[in-house]
Amino acid sequence: MNATLEDGISALKQARSELTGLTLADLLAVPELGLELLTEERTAHARPIAGAHSIEIERPSLWLAPDWVMLTTGIRLLGDEAAQRTLVRELHASSVAALGVARGTIFDEVPDAIVQEAEALSFAVFSVPAETPFREVMSSVQRSVLSSELRMMQRLASIQRYLVDALDTPAPRPLIVQRLASVLDGAAAIVTPQLELECSSGVLPERAVEALHGARAVVHETVLPQQRVIAVPLEPQDEGPCGWIVVAIGAPEARRGLARAAAKAAAPLVRAAVRLQDTMREQDRALRRALLDELLGGGPVAAVQPRAVAFGIDLSRPHRVVALARADPDGAEGRTIEDLVALRLHAAGVAHLQTSARDRTVVLLEADGAGVQALRSLVAGDGALVAGAGREAVGAEDVAHSAADAHVLIDVASAGDGDGGGWRDFDALDLPRTLLAHVPEVAIGPKTGALADALDSRPGLREAVIAWFAHELDTTAAAQALHLHPNSLRYRLSRVAEAIGSPLRSPATITSLYLLLEAERRHEPPPA
Repeated sequence: MNATLEDGISALKQARSELTGLTLADLLAVPELGLELLTEERTAHARPIAGAHSIEIERPSLWLAPDWVMLTTGIRLLGDEAAQRTLVRELHASSVAALGVARGTIFDEVPDAIVQEAEALSFAVFSVPAETPFREVMSSVQRSVLSSELRMMQRLASIQRYLVDALDTPAPRPLIVQRLASVLDGAAAIVTPQLELECSSGVLPERAVEALHGARAVVHETVLPQQRVIAVPLEPQDEGPCGWIVVAIGAPEARRGLARAAAKAAAPLVRAAVRLQDTMREQDRALRRALLDELLGGGPVAAVQPRAVAFGIDLSRPHRVVALARADPDGAEGRTIEDLVALRLHAAGVAHLQTSARDRTVVLLEADGAGVQALRSLVAGDGALVAGAGREAVGAEDVAHSAADAHVLIDVASAGDGDGGGWRDFDALDLPRTLLAHVPEVAIGPKTGALADALDSRPGLREAVIAWFAHELDTTAAAQALHLHPNSLRYRLSRVAEAIGSPLRSPATITSLYLLLEAERRHEPPPA
């Protein structure tokens, strides 16, 4: 923790012991005003004061906001005990902080009816001596309120800085809640739209969450015995459920304004924490994707190795590339393969690189480690997935070869060749397919092109060869599959030999034709 942050925390703790607003006790303690409290209501001194106003007309509550002080000479109340009691009841019902009555102008002493009614309602009444003009009382209140508002703004700024620092941590949301509860000396929590606690610090009253059932996305305050609960929506909206940042504070009541402001300041930080983490995950994915793309493209080894180490990938150890795809591309639903793979490997704590190539998800991870087992389990549990695991790669230059294996194995798995369900390992790759995986198409294009032209020179020749290979060179079985007489198939195969200028029973001819068909299947475009 840096010194600046420590100083900020120290200042917050010191300021926390102070009241953030003017109270009646503060006003009564100003010696030059000479005010005297006439009621014995025990909590009167702690009542917050937001302002003071001199009023002599009827219905004064229309001109007074809650927590304000009314000052009066009593000219309207002279000789009318009922009006005196009515005034006290009206002010109490309107949450006025107190009533100040001038002494020595209209009344020599504050009328007993006012004091008695105030005592019955636990309402505060004080006297103002004749030598103290009301303007002096109002000016004193105004100066103190402005000063307290400045102190609260300063405290709020410190709290905001303290909360913003939490964004620079691996888990900012719980830390924001913890710091918010600490600076308010109360409890704090993030409540999900389903009204469940995502994280909390301190003991939050159960009724605090219950009060949010069906609540609109506006700031809510709930007054409980010895506590006040403030709930601020995380995503303001007109309809539907939303999450909340909730704080619970105890006495003094004067801290309510700061708690409300602090909770409102925390809400956008909680939202920002989600966006920041999403952005960081996307940046991490982008960097991993770029690095693996470079490895697959055969980038300079010296430039790649240090960056791989930063992601926990030591290319001097055996690694392998695994490619994954959907057996039925049109049937993809729910999360993408990229997301499924990332979630599974993250849960297993596996260091890996991940990208997309040929509409497939491609992953580089340690050979035969926990990551490979995690992906095997993923494919085994999802019948729509196919995967190929390439050869072991040691060093950056081998990664592209392992990836080529993986893509060929995906083709094998997609075609349903062999055993193994949706997963294929390098050991399942035969020699012709291995050769094709590592020979560029441009290198064999002239040869395969000439063979393809020969097969397509007459109708039925290609189908004859494909059926013959499919039935392991059994002419009778292949003819039955094509609904031909065996002699008809033999005639077509002889035409193939003529077209390519080589005996069909020659091992070289059989090998060439087989490699042609495999190369075409490997490079055929995906279905539209």
